[in-house]
Amino acid sequence: MAHRTGERVIHSYDVGRRQVLCGCPEQTSSTKHAAGVTCLTCRELLDRAPGADRKVGSPS
Repeated sequence: MAHRTGERVIHSYDVGRRQVLCGCPEQTSSTKHAAGVTCLTCRELLDRAPGADRKVGSPS
């Protein structure tokens, strides 16, 4: 799913690697807070990360 033209994409910032999580090389907007991330690739990577918060009652 592509973002609409002009829509601001916010990436997840990986403080350990000092770059955005998805590896986007362009200068971008980013945040350390998962709730503010709008980049679809970053959100998928966050969901797969070890220790990611899971919904209560969902299988591990």
